[in-house]
Amino acid sequence: MMNEYKGNCHCGNVTFSFKHDEIKTGLRCNCSFCIRRGAVMTDFVIPPEELTIHINEKESLGLYEFGNKTAHHFYCKKCGIYPFHQTFRMPDQYRVNLGCIDRINTESLEVSLFEGKKL
Repeated sequence: MMNEYKGNCHCGNVTFSFKHDEIKTGLRCNCSFCIRRGAVMTDFVIPPEELTIHINEKESLGLYEFGNKTAHHFYCKKCGIYPFHQTFRMPDQYRVNLGCIDRINTESLEVSLFEGKKL
């Protein structure tokens, strides 16, 4: 059975939702950017047609890119929180910040490490 997950940035200006099996694991990346933000993200990717994104104030979704600019890291310009990004290895596919989903306790998840530092 698929669960519907709903998440948001801290101020609630950026919200998202998707359906997936129960989330029991997460992923951290150790690239120079991800290690600094420390977020636990989905260890699976979400196709763009399966991720619903709502932005209350149109201009408040920011985009940060670095390196070859393949990955697109989105953040709320009002509160600064990173809710989701489009991945480096699978461009246009999304991973979401599990800390943005209230019903998920990221401290209780088994979390694996992606070696982004070596890319």
